[in-house]
Amino acid sequence: MKSVTGLMTEYFDSGSQLLREFTEVPIKPSKSEWELLSNPERMSRTYEFAGKTDSMVFFVQELLLFQEELGHHAKVTIEKDAVSVEVYTHGVERVTNLDKEFVREADKIFRDAGEISERV
Repeated sequence: MKSVTGLMTEYFDSGSQLLREFTEVPIKPSKSEWELLSNPERMSRTYEFAGKTDSMVFFVQELLLFQEELGHHAKVTIEKDAVSVEVYTHGVERVTNLDKEFVREADKIFRDAGEISERV
């Protein structure tokens, strides 16, 4: 049986390509499209649907159902092919963990809405 030192020496002496430098990071973080606004502090995002009415209807319906379930409501504005959402905790007039949960779920619903348009 070989020792760990022996195995490591053999590995590195063989010129193995298992350990190599990556010129690119395999996973790139996605930039949040939510903005943090002030007076009062709130989070805001506009979701674009560009002629995908079925996706937009799905998104709005699911978002309304979610906010009823959560018991936390956002300002939702629909204009042509876009839905704007603003959320904050009114009692403290700032963003709380509840708002962050709302934001994460809204983004998930938006991704699901995109799948609706792909199937149609």
